[in-house]
Amino acid sequence: TRKLLDDSMNSMHDAATNFSTELSSLEAMISEKEKALCLSNEENRMLKEKIAELEQCLIQDKQEDPEVIKQESTEIILRDIEVAPHISPRRSHETPKQDMQYDELVKLNSSLEIASAALKEVENKNIDYNGIFTKNEQEKQLECILISIMKLSKEFVEIEQKLSVERSASRSEDLSDHCNHMVRQAVVLTKIGLWYKQMLETRRSELQKAEAKVVILGDKVNSHLNLLQKIYVTLDRYSPTLQQYPGLLDAFLKTCKLVAGLRSNQNKDDTTA
Repeated sequence: TRKLLDDSMNSMHDAATNFSTELSSLEAMISEKEKALCLSNEENRMLKEKIAELEQCLIQDKQEDPEVIKQESTEIILRDIEVAPHISPRRSHETPKQDMQYDELVKLNSSLEIASAALKEVENKNIDYNGIFTKNEQEKQLECILISIMKLSKEFVEIEQKLSVERSASRSEDLSDHCNHMVRQAVVLTKIGLWYKQMLETRRSELQKAEAKVVILGDKVNSHLNLLQKIYVTLDRYSPTLQQYPGLLDAFLKTCKLVAGLRSNQNKDDTTA
């Protein structure tokens, strides 16, 4: 409760300072207007005195032509009126509005001074609300103070809301630009990803073809090994006979080379097909 009262009092002091500044400015404007009005009244008084002097001259000098006297007095009056031709209309145009603002500021300042005086009295005398007032009275007192603060700070809240809206709009524009930049980067990265994907698919296809060629070569090696094994078995079986007939061994070897060449050509044709 004490902290709430201190915060409320600080807020009311700030509001009182702002309103006092506005009130001083308005009082200065009103003082200037009053000075201008006094000057206008003084000029009117001097004008009336001149008119009275003219009338006195008319009474004393009855032998002069009445038309000439009337024309001269009219010229003097018009010349005197030209001294301040626009003071009164401006005053009549601006004064009601300024008076209304002045009255409103006076009322607000009065309520502000009352609330501020109450808070200062509470602070200076260190009143123990728990011992003097009941709980309901404390709540009512706090409620009145808070309502006064809410009313006095309403204008500041509206200004803060306007500033917040402007900041939000600016932040939204910045976020929109940032999002557009991120979208462009995402498009570029997507294109790069597709390019890498195509490269990987090409490499995988090439590896599959190489694997197929390795399988074919393995089959050829196996077939050649089988053939060599058969040749070895045949040579081992007929080695005594071949040793007795060397020409038969040469013919057998030529036949084996011919069979191997024919089988190799057949495998090449199968691979090409």
